[in-house]
Amino acid sequence: MKHRMVLTLWVLIMIGATVLLWGLIKIQWVDGDFWRARSQSRKITDQRDPATRGDIFSSDGKTLATSLLVCDLYLDLGHRTCLDADGRPIKDADNKIVVDTTIRTLAFDTTLDLFCQMLHRALPTHSAAYYKTKLSNERRKAKPNQCMLIAHNVPYTQWAALSKVPGWERGVVKSINGKSVAHQIRTHIYGNMAGNVMGFSYGYDNKYTGLEKSYDSLLRGQDGIYRCRRLTRGTWLPDDNIEATLDSTPKQMRIDGMNITSTIDTRLQDIAEQSLRKALIQGGGTSGCAILMEVSTGYVLACSNLTRDTTSKKGYTEQIDHNIACSDMYEPGSTFKTVVLTAIMNDTSVNLDTSLRLRCRVKNFDGTPEGEIVDEHALHDTMNVAEVVINSSNVGMSDLGWRYYKNRRKELKDAVCDIFPTQAMHLDLGTAEYNQRFISLRPTRSFLNFCFGYSTAVSPMQMITFYNAIAGNGRMVKPLFCKEVNSGSSNPTTIQPVILNEHICTAATAKCLQDILRQVVERGTATTINNTSYGIAGKTGTAKTRPQGECPNNASFIGFFPADNPKYTCMVLIKNTYRSGGTAAAPVVKQIADCAMALDQEMGKTKILVHDDKLPKAMPSVPKGYREDIAKIYKLLGLDFRYADTNNLWVSYDNGFAPYTPPSKIMPDCKGMSIKDAMRMLHKMGLKVKFSGYGKVANQTPKARTSIEEGQSVILQLK
Repeated sequence: MKHRMVLTLWVLIMIGATVLLWGLIKIQWVDGDFWRARSQSRKITDQRDPATRGDIFSSDGKTLATSLLVCDLYLDLGHRTCLDADGRPIKDADNKIVVDTTIRTLAFDTTLDLFCQMLHRALPTHSAAYYKTKLSNERRKAKPNQCMLIAHNVPYTQWAALSKVPGWERGVVKSINGKSVAHQIRTHIYGNMAGNVMGFSYGYDNKYTGLEKSYDSLLRGQDGIYRCRRLTRGTWLPDDNIEATLDSTPKQMRIDGMNITSTIDTRLQDIAEQSLRKALIQGGGTSGCAILMEVSTGYVLACSNLTRDTTSKKGYTEQIDHNIACSDMYEPGSTFKTVVLTAIMNDTSVNLDTSLRLRCRVKNFDGTPEGEIVDEHALHDTMNVAEVVINSSNVGMSDLGWRYYKNRRKELKDAVCDIFPTQAMHLDLGTAEYNQRFISLRPTRSFLNFCFGYSTAVSPMQMITFYNAIAGNGRMVKPLFCKEVNSGSSNPTTIQPVILNEHICTAATAKCLQDILRQVVERGTATTINNTSYGIAGKTGTAKTRPQGECPNNASFIGFFPADNPKYTCMVLIKNTYRSGGTAAAPVVKQIADCAMALDQEMGKTKILVHDDKLPKAMPSVPKGYREDIAKIYKLLGLDFRYADTNNLWVSYDNGFAPYTPPSKIMPDCKGMSIKDAMRMLHKMGLKVKFSGYGKVANQTPKARTSIEEGQSVILQLK
């Protein structure tokens, strides 16, 4: 029995030795390569060095968006077993294992108040007392948290200051699983201003909108990849001596992202946002946008998109991925009348003669209830084409469309599509865009509605692009939001204007439309802003969004200025308001225009043309080749086309052209102006100003429209 047990034991020993030997052989020769590679991978790895994302600047030199270094703040409040040099637990005299805390007890007790006060300054959402209670309670636990999260995205400077508090150096966690707690976040220097233009980041994979998305490939740069060797747990050092053959991923140098300069001017953007927000509050609108564009280049100098914040109750803010200007589709209403009129004027088969009078006030076009169109405000029974637009008659525009396109409705729609940016323009914002939408124009009511701005849906950016082309004498350019790309060299790459349509109409037609739109402000539906020294031309729009009786409107105004020599185009849309385009949107355009004119140094040198009843009406400067064409078009539309061209020094009267030399300087009418606006205008004319009283200008010496000399004194009385 004893021998059998010994034999069994030897057999077991031999089997164990065989298994052990086979294991050693397998590890060394069979699986040796696998385990050696795995061991090497734990000692050597590729570490990523994130590139710094490029900055976004404004056209006036301000930083709009940049990357900031922040840290996630974790605290190690735990305790660990003390180990000797060989890694064995250290025991005290009583043979108990010695346990040490990461933050020594003396340091914790003496500097806790200081640390919590610094926490409060860095994270003011909680008091210093709150942090003290929280940390003390955690410290007293049997097993305190060794990686206690306090807050994400703490500014690096504040995080660094906390990590240097005496005794807390080891308590502030520097890395987790070998990954640093420091990282970069994107921030807007001016907060929510122009948020949808700059772009928001959202989601776990850092998706962007706006310029951040459109220029992401340039802004993000290239991360560096460095081969590193592990020094201790969580600590890696670059190792340039490691052969590239150890890993298939090549080492690459870090290349920081490029900077871009947007077209946004912070001064104009600020006034656009403030004015729009005030109008939304006063008119009870749900949302709105304000856009300012440069006529010649298409550069968008301001673009504000505000929506009522019903969640956090913060009033009107830029909300993530809600670019009203580019993405919202709406029925434009009367601002679309200019589009329809341009299409008709381009039609060579249509002859608008001088005697043409259009029915206004009310008219039934087919004898059915659906065929009756009514103007809501009092108008004349008949008006010519220009007066129909100036007074915004829906009946008049319906009559014009019915006369010439009753039986060829598709031709009118196609003519509109030829001159209007109906397709998505692929703006450099990386935001959603939609094609212009139409409903069937076969029903009489749908066709008539189309003639004055319904039965179609457009975006505000499409509308301002069209009006910008009218201001540019028929040349349509694409809206641009990026002006330059700078890779760090001394010569940044300038984004050149993109022409969408060289001629949406003749220059003569554009000049005629400019004059009609100027009269909209002077004596039509936008007289609320007919008090500028430089002149605004434009069109109001008040489109109903609900059935008769409820009457919320989409109120808009699109205009350009100075009226005599357009340099800027501006649009304001206020959605779901009880106010009209003339009272809700037009004043916002004027406030933006006043700011733009005050900031424009080049425009400050432009002569101010002052109307004089004794002289021909001042009109835009026109090249000689277009004089006869303009005179013809003005006669066809029933307009008084007499005007003075101060650049070419000629005058067009009913009986032909004659030379004209205007006075060297004419005293403008300052009545009703603020002293600030009056002094700015008069100083630019080289005049000296004295004033008395308070309020706005009530009287002036010399009187308006009298000849003056440079350096002459002007006396203003305010009341």
